[in-house]
Amino acid sequence: MKTLLLHGFSRDGRMWAPLATGIAPDLPGHAGTPAPTGTFEDVVDALAGFVKAPFGVIGYSMGARLALSLAIRFPARVAWLVLDGASLGLETEAERAARRDADARWTELLRTRGIEAFAAEWAAQPIFGNAPRTDDRRAHDPFALAAALECLGKGAMPWLGDGARNVRCPVLLINGDRDTRGLGEAARVAEAIPHAIRCSLPGHHAVHLEAPAAWRACARSFLEDHPLEATA
Repeated sequence: MKTLLLHGFSRDGRMWAPLATGIAPDLPGHAGTPAPTGTFEDVVDALAGFVKAPFGVIGYSMGARLALSLAIRFPARVAWLVLDGASLGLETEAERAARRDADARWTELLRTRGIEAFAAEWAAQPIFGNAPRTDDRRAHDPFALAAALECLGKGAMPWLGDGARNVRCPVLLINGDRDTRGLGEAARVAEAIPHAIRCSLPGHHAVHLEAPAAWRACARSFLEDHPLEATA
């Protein structure tokens, strides 16, 4: 069995090198990939081209939301999920509109001050704690990355809570124990998918950077029950 690895917003496929191996595409608007032109669902449908046979899917943050959406829209193609920093999205249109307004600060920063200013401010957010800084955020075109946020952010994606209740494949949820908001969002995912296994590690929203060895051990323990061609 193969594995599809979906990175978080403003990262790229290289983020998985210390953690897992598999097919790790650069998502739309990231690195050299063109900016998305359709909807969140259009991107999910395009990703389904990677998983025509049953795949394991690992996703972080934005990538976790895309991975969960894949399992909802294409259940026969997803054998299991490892979701780091997962979320069901926002339930009401009012919440999504408020998120789009909040995200407009980031898209304006990208379009007016460029990738260096964005990368510094994004990484300085308290949700990342003392996670090591990465250079991959500086590899993006700022206009393409802004378009990616407008297409793939929580303000643009549909609410996944109803569809998640139909997910039957094995699911592992990973979170940092100091990511208060992320833990709350993971609890909602676990409520929708009661068979999901939860793994809390020492760290914040980028716990894979703060505790990579523990992250690998957590994923490996889960995957021992779900053999795959790629290894974490």
